Amino acid sequence: MRNKTTLFKTICAGVALTSVAGCGVDLGGAAPEGADGAGRAAQALSPGEPVCITVQRGADPGGVADAVLWRRAPRWNDGSNTNLSTGTSAAGGLRRSVLRFDLPVIPAGAEVVSASLSLAQTYKTVDSTVRVHRVTAAWDELTVTWSSFGDAFDPTVAASFTAGAGVGLRSADITALAQAWVSGESANHGVLLEEDPVQSTDYRSSEKPLIEQRPRLDLCYVPRDDAGGGDAGSGGGGAGAPVVVTTPAAGAESSYRRSTIRWEPIAGASSYHLEIDDDPNFRSPEVDTLVTGTSFALGGTALALNGERSWPAYVRINGERWNAGTFAPATVRWSNDNSSLAVGSNGTVYWALVDEGAMSLRTSDDWGASRRLSWPGSFNPGQSALGLAPDGEPWVVWTEQIDFAWGGFYARQDDGYAPHLIQDQRDYWWSTPPLFPADGTVRWAAANVGSRSGYLYTLDGVGGAVEEVIDDPWDGRIVGLDVAVGLDGGLLAVFALYTGWPEQAIVLVDLDDPGAAPTTVGTGYRPSLDVAPDGTIHVLWSSDQEQFHASSADGFTTVTTLPCHDEGVAYRKASRVDAHGTLWFLGGGESEVRLCKSTDAGRTWTYSALPIGNFFALAVGPDDLVHIAYGRTGGGGGSYANSLGAFLATNLTPAVSLGSPAITGQEVIIPAGADDPDGDELSGEAVIGSYRPGAMVEAGGSFDVLDSPVYNSWGSLVSGWGNLSFRLAGEDSWSGYISWYSVSQLTFPVTVEVHAWQGAYDAFVIDAWDSPDAPAQIRVFEEAARASWTGQPALSIPLTGVPSDVSAVLRLSATDGTNTISREQSFGHTGQQTLVLGAPGAPD
Repeated sequence: MRNKTTLFKTICAGVALTSVAGCGVDLGGAAPEGADGAGRAAQALSPGEPVCITVQRGADPGGVADAVLWRRAPRWNDGSNTNLSTGTSAAGGLRRSVLRFDLPVIPAGAEVVSASLSLAQTYKTVDSTVRVHRVTAAWDELTVTWSSFGDAFDPTVAASFTAGAGVGLRSADITALAQAWVSGESANHGVLLEEDPVQSTDYRSSEKPLIEQRPRLDLCYVPRDDAGGGDAGSGGGGAGAPVVVTTPAAGAESSYRRSTIRWEPIAGASSYHLEIDDDPNFRSPEVDTLVTGTSFALGGTALALNGERSWPAYVRINGERWNAGTFAPATVRWSNDNSSLAVGSNGTVYWALVDEGAMSLRTSDDWGASRRLSWPGSFNPGQSALGLAPDGEPWVVWTEQIDFAWGGFYARQDDGYAPHLIQDQRDYWWSTPPLFPADGTVRWAAANVGSRSGYLYTLDGVGGAVEEVIDDPWDGRIVGLDVAVGLDGGLLAVFALYTGWPEQAIVLVDLDDPGAAPTTVGTGYRPSLDVAPDGTIHVLWSSDQEQFHASSADGFTTVTTLPCHDEGVAYRKASRVDAHGTLWFLGGGESEVRLCKSTDAGRTWTYSALPIGNFFALAVGPDDLVHIAYGRTGGGGGSYANSLGAFLATNLTPAVSLGSPAITGQEVIIPAGADDPDGDELSGEAVIGSYRPGAMVEAGGSFDVLDSPVYNSWGSLVSGWGNLSFRLAGEDSWSGYISWYSVSQLTFPVTVEVHAWQGAYDAFVIDAWDSPDAPAQIRVFEEAARASWTGQPALSIPLTGVPSDVSAVLRLSATDGTNTISREQSFGHTGQQTLVLGAPGAPD
């Protein structure tokens, strides 16, 4: 429920909000186009002259967050409801609501003269008193629950109001609270609403479509003589001044346990309000503090950014973001080339990706939370596409296999992202992002590789989608497509038509006007279609690994070659046109990925090289930030980055290295070393045992998967040779392999049963995997020796008990108390008695 709003400000003639003309913003009002942003809220005002603002989602830059806490459902997050609630009911039990208004830029030392919280109450029959409390800890509306929130509020009543019988606007005076937030006396974590558990009261939340019914905060303040700009609680100045962070460098990896953030002084600032967040919108900063100098040492526990390896740490000082103009990529453990991106009007980034073997959705509000979308029992997710409805609701369309046939699915926020099956028994196909024409429908298109057909889908209003075969006068030659909504609300499409490899015609058609003649734009494949704000139609396509552009501005007669080609883009949409009409394309170059840009409707293009991999997704936000997500060929991780720039904060893991074994007399020497980038004291162990790859299983037998979690770059927990089937013990259905995500939530060891069909075998070697970073086959590990290890290579271990007729293996592990890393080295021995861990320079 968190959206970025637009600051509406007015110069007030008096002091009290309720008695000053212009201090209360008209409920339906919004900032005029081009209105100043938050960084200039107090522009050149004389001391003593009041300034009034309204913070309300959709009306205007302070963010608004709200959620309901349910005691009867203590682990349920209710951050997307259109209503807030307090009190109790027979059906719902006791409820509380939390709200937070992220205050826009207010000069340091400003005096808050009035602050009024207003809520649109729905119908009720009896009056009740609702109490307002100060919240004492950070929370996130997409994850907060009764259990996670606990009693994180001040029991002292800060304000109250009467929730009267009937309907109406209810208000509470929270001037004292707002003053504490602005002065820095208290961190702004918002307020909690509660009432006696006798009856319930409902109010409209920030999810309500009508802006005028959403919660709002009206606040008036008087700048002080010593205020040189700044933001709420900053105690400093320099509002609107550029922020330059000197260390760490943009894109540099830095330990959040040890790093010190340093920035250049800002003219007029005596102190600085520092915020650090993994969300470029700074909705729940990990660091939110007042600093008197120009540096801040991270304390480790204060900054725990999301991401499996590292994540961009964005910096904001006195309300201004550090904009280094570089892409700082963050790695997610499981992603592939099938991701897609979209950015809401409030700046929230939505990322659909294959995460832990399932189609999932992450958002910038909480990158660490991954919402699973996949259909139960499906596997091997394919390409995804994201679209945002006019009200900001995200829709995801993707492909996935069911019983070894491809199916199409969609999910949407308003029904809890429940997966809906669109169509099954299709060959592999790819979808366009969902579109939302002016007629209120939801539509998207898909191409089927096998049948060379195109399909148009329209939501039927009851959870399904009506499928139409696109009228194909070209007799089944559609092998690529994209669709877009024209300025008139009609649906346009561009097709790649197979005419014999490698030649394919690029044809533009109007799907809502079957009688209109198609326009041939060029020759190539993988077309992309965009409509600019002025109605210009832009078509991009590939040919011979080059990328081309033409537009309706001159009837598609001028074809321009881009300085970046389509290598690695595959069948996903990699072009965008932003609100200014700027064209963007993400493609390849001579030896790098390139972001191409045109500000003159495609006539000329420039590019910048990016430090990322291949297979990418592209989106442009309302604040002109360019967002990129990408995967790696063959799996193994994916990353997100944007053009804002950040340093990479991570808990740097220890590294363990093992060299090649060398046999000397009665010893086996293995060079070993350890690196501890965080400077912690390492500890660990060395284990010697015998190694057998795979698990030997007789026909009709079973074996245990030994570890958790279980990963494999192909998404399999277990697969085997020949005519084999597998199932988890106790389940009914057999499968050719078992995907690891179908068992990743179980308690290990997991027992897998093996069945042979169409032939009998005495035994099988089953490949199963237990590590995402360094896959190693499940082994029968006959432990012979274990020894403590302190990170130093001087260690000898007897080989007593290790059979000489099998490979021996050394497993060396190190931990810094938070992270553990292990490495294995196998070796053969024929009578050696001792394993010696030598220095890294030991002979091999």
